[in-house]
Amino acid sequence: MAGLRTDERSFMIYDEEVLGAVTRGLESYALSVTGQKMARHPDPEFRGVGSMMLRIGEQRGHEMLKNDGAQKVTMEILTLMGAHLAGIGHDEIRCAAGMNELWGAVYYLDRRVSSAGIAGPGVHREAVRGD
Repeated sequence: MAGLRTDERSFMIYDEEVLGAVTRGLESYALSVTGQKMARHPDPEFRGVGSMMLRIGEQRGHEMLKNDGAQKVTMEILTLMGAHLAGIGHDEIRCAAGMNELWGAVYYLDRRVSSAGIAGPGVHREAVRGD
């Protein structure tokens, strides 16, 4: 698996393409996980919303895996993470390395938007807002 870092000497990941891919990947993963839970709810309204969330999340994830570069790598990391959390992941080294890179991107992005907020122009703010 390729990595998200362009500079191995730095913990934080600054690359704009990577930050966008990570944000989209997190959205996809959150929709998929939450949608799975809601799709099994006893109320039909919850199941309907959950099924749609699951469909959107999985479709975004499949599209990211078809792309090259940061989008594909991000989804590969999130897939390893999901397998690990479900207790079916056996590649602890790849999962740990991938999570370290994902954390490096999230840590940088979170520090930027926490100190400056998400309103207004800027690449980091746009990534968090989904622009």
